[in-house]
Amino acid sequence: MSDKWYNRLCRAFPIMQYPGFPQTYSESALLSLYENKKFTRSFVFNFPPNIVQGSSSAVLYIYGDIIGPSLTGLDQLIQMPYGCGEQNMINFAPGIYIRIYLDVSRQTTPDIAAKSLNYMNSGYERELMYRRSDGSFSAFGNSDQQGSTW
Repeated sequence: MSDKWYNRLCRAFPIMQYPGFPQTYSESALLSLYENKKFTRSFVFNFPPNIVQGSSSAVLYIYGDIIGPSLTGLDQLIQMPYGCGEQNMINFAPGIYIRIYLDVSRQTTPDIAAKSLNYMNSGYERELMYRRSDGSFSAFGNSDQQGSTW
């Protein structure tokens, strides 16, 4: 890559910070292209009257499936299990389902794979601490009067 090309790609931009508190507004629209090859949709942005001059911006996200936006950042929901048996399961089980979805949708990165596997192993080992002598489980192990299979 020539230096000329590199300099055109890499430029420093000043970071500007405006006074006040950032506010976010969103609008969603379903764009169905099944029936027509062309589609037009206009969005009107009504910024508040007290906006700091020059601080407004707009961002457009387009997803190829209807549930795309709701599933963005799922890897952030994978958490280290902790607490008693019930609390452990609250964090342990969703991590498994999230990992399965990320695998099937081919969104699992090596970092997510390592983190989720570590958390799953930890959660499983922790859950075994709440297994009772009769094979059932309870929030506090053998110290509870009876267990369940949840």
